[in-house]
Amino acid sequence: MSDQVQRIAKCYRRFYTSQHYEDWDPRIFARYDISDFLHRVEALDADVIYVTARTHNGHWFCDVGWGGMHRGLKGVDQLRAFLDHFHARGKLVAAYFSTVYDKKLYDEHPEWRQVDAEGRPVAEDEGSWGKILCLNSPYKEHLIAMMTRLIETHDIDGMFIDMTFFHANPCYCDSCTQLFRARYGAAPPHEEDWDDPLFRKFVQFRLDTNHLFVREICRAAKQANPDVSLGVQHQVLRGGAISGQTIALGREADYIYSDIYFGGGYLHMSVCTRIARAISRQTPEIGIMTRPGSHADAPNMKSLDHLRSEAFTVVANGGGVMFFDIMMPDGTVQEPMWERIGRVLEELREREPWLGGTPVKSVAVLYSESTRIWYGRSDREGRYDNHLFGACRALIEEHIPHDIIVDLDKDTLAGYQVLLVPNAVCLSAEEVKAIREFVRAGGGLVCTGKTSLWNERGEPCRDYQLSDVLGVSYVSDTGIYSKVYSRFDVDAPIARRLPADGFITSRGPLAQVDLEGAEAIARIVYPLTEPSADRFVNIMTNPPAVPSDWPACTLNTFGKGRAVYFAGGIDRDYVDLSFPELKWVLCDAVRVASGAPLKGELKGPASVELTAFERDDAGQLVVHLVNCQPEVGRELAQSRHVIQEIIPVRDLELTARVDRPVQAVNLQPGNTPLSYEQDGDEVKVRVDRLDCHAMVVFDLG
Repeated sequence: MSDQVQRIAKCYRRFYTSQHYEDWDPRIFARYDISDFLHRVEALDADVIYVTARTHNGHWFCDVGWGGMHRGLKGVDQLRAFLDHFHARGKLVAAYFSTVYDKKLYDEHPEWRQVDAEGRPVAEDEGSWGKILCLNSPYKEHLIAMMTRLIETHDIDGMFIDMTFFHANPCYCDSCTQLFRARYGAAPPHEEDWDDPLFRKFVQFRLDTNHLFVREICRAAKQANPDVSLGVQHQVLRGGAISGQTIALGREADYIYSDIYFGGGYLHMSVCTRIARAISRQTPEIGIMTRPGSHADAPNMKSLDHLRSEAFTVVANGGGVMFFDIMMPDGTVQEPMWERIGRVLEELREREPWLGGTPVKSVAVLYSESTRIWYGRSDREGRYDNHLFGACRALIEEHIPHDIIVDLDKDTLAGYQVLLVPNAVCLSAEEVKAIREFVRAGGGLVCTGKTSLWNERGEPCRDYQLSDVLGVSYVSDTGIYSKVYSRFDVDAPIARRLPADGFITSRGPLAQVDLEGAEAIARIVYPLTEPSADRFVNIMTNPPAVPSDWPACTLNTFGKGRAVYFAGGIDRDYVDLSFPELKWVLCDAVRVASGAPLKGELKGPASVELTAFERDDAGQLVVHLVNCQPEVGRELAQSRHVIQEIIPVRDLELTARVDRPVQAVNLQPGNTPLSYEQDGDEVKVRVDRLDCHAMVVFDLG
């Protein structure tokens, strides 16, 4: 690993100014002043400065000898000016480079465009955002030549390669058609049919060629300069269409970048950072847009507390922060916004001595890419994403430390107490074997929905592949009912926080399973009938009425471990419904499956997220506490909230489990000593007040 790659990997404060402007009007960048721009960026004091090299519009913002520079720059090579200025001050400078979205090349080369089944350019109605080139066309070779030229002419420390994916609509350009025909002996199908083997091959074709595109451009950049640090955009859990991006892309670049808009829901900042950390070879970079929802919100600004909440959530989950703001059309910047950015970057600087480390292994949550693709199909949010988000939301609000893992084998599971598998329908035989061995050796397992009912290629199996571990066998599901209920035995440890009747609601069907050694701790209860427009029981509601013997939740002992199975999407239901009973049952199932106390616990309000990292080089355990109080919208995907104020919380009681004597406990930043009590491996600490973010730092002997 080069020195530049290592340096950037350790940077948590990064900044980029978006400049995707046309230059047909002399008013565009009329007040652009490179000296003033440099001065304002320098005042932010970021560790890595990203500078535009080429935009979505196809304009160069530097001179590579090929012309096409943005006219508003007035001949200034902006990238070189930043390199000269910040290299002299010991700062790192990386070039921003837009790929695939390139309006200039789109206009010049119609044969390079992504087109639909009728030969029309995809997303033509989206303006400059619709000028999209195909990854499989000769554009790829031209792109490699442009990137190589840039690296040869400018001494950049890194490059951020943006927009490395197919558009949502399938591409039927001549290049894609010829490649597909050469591989499969047929033209790509025009109709979406997930049961058609040829269509499934077309999906795999997009995944494979997208991966090949990223591999080839990254290798070309490294060939031009082996020391340059490469970041590639990865749209983690973004969109329901087949973009072509996969986990494998993370292995091609030094790190992945993911821009997580709060308009996508407040959970994304935490969940997607964890996934990015699992995918990325180095510290992932999380882009934080400074506007409330998207670029279209400029000049409206996120509040200071909103920026703080996002930035602290990112670093608490193991990511690096990249703030990106938009230059105004006249070439100036919005000073009040930059003042806020500067304040948050300074707060991040104060925290840097305690960032990084290895996540404490307690609970692992599986992100199943094969399930998202092959079972999620065209409704990835409803069929998969919300199961994952609901599971993580419950764990966050119950303050249970957890990681998201993307590879499932003996090594990735080693050291964890519990594996939580939210509706991972598509599992391979190797993944099933790893889970089986994990539980047999004493690990805990919690599964929901149709987990393991299909193989990794999306082909249904006769029964759960994990049937022996779960102690149940699949029969059918509850069919036509839009809502059914589960009635728990409230004497069971999993259900002791439920109301006396033990009821919880389930949206959609539940699996009907036979017991094969497991204990049923809840049973399915049906409404009296499924209502229709003409026939119903009660115009206002359809409550539980008909008990059944079908298990709704089971507990099984397998080897030395325990497995809890929920026959429905309790995780998805928690995202959709927010009933706290769903959270209680799911998280208490995790505790029961563990069989031993979890490695971190917190008594405090649901707004506080807890993460924990071991910093062996410093002999420390660092527990992050983030107080996130969003104004939550009704639906996760439609949440469009702005955090206007973080209200402090008080009297938090933290319990950590360590394997060494504690020498001291301090609240950082501020180096405030905290009193503590240690009893064996258990250490109890009280935090009197938490504003937005703080770290409880345990110095270990």
